[in-house]
Amino acid sequence: MGDNGRNRRGTRREWLTLCGSVTAGTAVLAGCADEDEHAADEADGATDGTSRSSGDWPMFGADRQNTGYQPHANGPTDDVSVRWRLEGGDQFNSSPAVIDGTVYAACWDENLYAVNSLTGEIEWEEEVGLVSSPPCVSKNIIYVSTSDGELCGFNTKNGEHMWEEELNYTIKHPVPVDETIYILASGRLISSARHSDESTILLEDLGGVPEAPAIRGSNLFTGDRESALIYNIKSDEIEYRFENESGERMYDHSPTVVDDSIYISGSDSAVYAFDILNKQIKWKYVVDGRTPTAPSVANGSVYFGSWNNYLYSVDTESGKMNWKFDAKTILSEKPTVTDTTVYITAEDTLYAVDVDSGQEQWSFVTTGESTITDSPVVAEDVVYISSRNNTLYALEGA
Repeated sequence: MGDNGRNRRGTRREWLTLCGSVTAGTAVLAGCADEDEHAADEADGATDGTSRSSGDWPMFGADRQNTGYQPHANGPTDDVSVRWRLEGGDQFNSSPAVIDGTVYAACWDENLYAVNSLTGEIEWEEEVGLVSSPPCVSKNIIYVSTSDGELCGFNTKNGEHMWEEELNYTIKHPVPVDETIYILASGRLISSARHSDESTILLEDLGGVPEAPAIRGSNLFTGDRESALIYNIKSDEIEYRFENESGERMYDHSPTVVDDSIYISGSDSAVYAFDILNKQIKWKYVVDGRTPTAPSVANGSVYFGSWNNYLYSVDTESGKMNWKFDAKTILSEKPTVTDTTVYITAEDTLYAVDVDSGQEQWSFVTTGESTITDSPVVAEDVVYISSRNNTLYALEGA
């Protein structure tokens, strides 16, 4: 690793006054959202110059809004076969990114691999250390965060080490916007200028934080101890926050923002939908069991799993259940959605479930019944999963 930006700490900004109110039985959002902000993010599957028109998957949750939705590829819907396997020197502990026919995967053997999506051949590999979150690709740079608190950038074409910054925090998933990278780390929201040693703590004392914020236009959505908050990255202000009426955490999983609604899971066994424009709760869906997974949203439905073994499809407007699918084991990872299929991992098994009926299309069990470590990725009609048996799988229709 190079020494650019090492041992430098970012400046701190003042902690901002929070506003909000809660009435009995009703959560109220204080402040206002920019109704036009999402116009520029209409196709926010693109990550600053990276087009997803070919069915790429550049980052955790597919896009900056964390939708978990792949609109340009479907993946297998019937029987499935293994296109290729990549064997690492240790487990693959996070989802890969897929851009322009190359799969980027971080392994606990401390290497970052670039793999040809058709053949499974390694195009390049680079030593990076233990990577703590899924890779993120933007403007021909792949960003990874390490367990040592470093944020690093590598050239997607040849693996050249372009840049790094040592933040000295446990870093969650990086999210690039224009020339800034936003990171949730150790109870803080941090911005880091691309390819420089300058970072700024925007918010702190958040308690726990989710894996990744959701960003639409100038609004950044995240959670903290008992609230979901909206932070304006242009004005450097918290515009409003939602206080969980149950007093439970709102940071267990990453939020999703679609159109004018925020969807987020609380540790009170509920998924919440908030109306940004009307500043109020739309609905609350309570599951029978422990905390739901991070939600994914596509085509008028929100999808999430739960520790009660069920995958749910819920209508985004009414909050009423469309269907539920019994995976017969704990579901802890965010689902991935296409126009035909919901993919979700359950310990050693990947399930493909019909988006309309909730019926199983197929399932795949890893070699040695080894646990799948993160959410599945769909790109170019192939499903990718990472496993603790030191294997990255590429699955296609049989």
